[in-house]
Amino acid sequence: MSKKPKKPVFGNSLGLKMPERNRESVLGRVAELKRLRDRDASQAMKDHEAKRLEGLIKTARLRAERLARIS
Repeated sequence: MSKKPKKPVFGNSLGLKMPERNRESVLGRVAELKRLRDRDASQAMKDHEAKRLEGLIKTARLRAERLARIS
């Protein structure tokens, strides 16, 4: 009876080498993700403020038109 080697349940079945994980590379990736998140948050706040100002401008324009019709 021949014994077949068992396939690993977990692991690299293709024989590819897993990338090294060291503290510097992990911290670098974390810093990059934080930078991207901060940039996205900043852009979201700019977009929000722009929409708020658009609403205020539209309200002022409509108010002026209504007052012009009344007078």
